[in-house]
Order: sequence, then C-alpha cells, then structure tokens
Amino acid sequence: MAVLDRGGDPPDPPVQPPAPPFELPDLTVALPARAFEFSERASQDADTIVALPADELFGRLLQDQESEAMLLVALRVIDAFLTQS
Repeated sequence: MAVLDRGGDPPDPPVQPPAPPFELPDLTVALPARAFEFSERASQDADTIVALPADELFGRLLQDQESEAMLLVALRVIDAFLTQS
C-alpha cells in the first residue's frame, strides 16, 4: 500500500548525541627510550667512512642514503653537531 503525501513538512530526523572527541594516542611514551642498534659490519663500515676527508664523507652521504652504514654515519654526524660545545 502506497503512502500518500499530504503536503506537510517531512518529520525531523532523530537527534543523535554528539560523538566524543577523538583523542590522539600519546606517542611520547609509546616506545621505550633505547639506543639505535646496528650490525657489527655497519659499525666497521661507518668507522671507515667517518675517517674520510669531509668532502668525501659528505659526498658519500649524498650518494648512498639507504644503507645501514650510511644511516649510522648520518647519526654520528648529527650527534657531532648537536654535542659541540
């Protein structure tokens, strides 16, 4: 059976309570504070690269940005800048 339109306003939709605000997780305590871990081979390679003259070292940093040894070299360079007196 069809419902006839009698020309009145449609009924108001039911009122829903507002959703609770979304709280972002606290990422400052999500991981324990610990040092980076690298393989012995990466450490040896990083020692060799860090001993290069500055222009060669930075050239290597620009050329190879994905290897484990170069990540360690980059961290050592950043640490050297941040810990300078």
